[in-house]
Amino acid sequence: MAHVLIPTNSLFAFLAKSLADDTPTGAYKYMALGTGTGQTAANDTLAAETAETNLARVEGTDTTLQTTVANDTAQLTHAFTSAGNTVNITEVGSFENATKDAGTMALYGTFATAIPIESGDKITPTLQCQSKLD
Repeated sequence: MAHVLIPTNSLFAFLAKSLADDTPTGAYKYMALGTGTGQTAANDTLAAETAETNLARVEGTDTTLQTTVANDTAQLTHAFTSAGNTVNITEVGSFENATKDAGTMALYGTFATAIPIESGDKITPTLQCQSKLD
């Protein structure tokens, strides 16, 4: 799981539109990896999305699960297996668009340290977002 997870402003707009039945954008079911850092809730892209072979943006497996009450947590995950050059993965995001550097990002995660991925290595990031009021 990502070390730091930041919900973006686009996610908040998506949730509000969903509650208001105002046809929001499509589901945030695409996952992308990157090599940058420093994104905030105002950002809709990764700092440096990778297009390295088999590490590019892909449709993940999305499910809901229970953290506190039934179906209160959305989860997106994907098992990436590199087939290209060595890349130091530092960030991950969820998107509603399958195209690199396109669409809006709902969740942004960073890792505590860069994760070096060589050809044949696997990385399986998981993004979770619980719906609750504090």
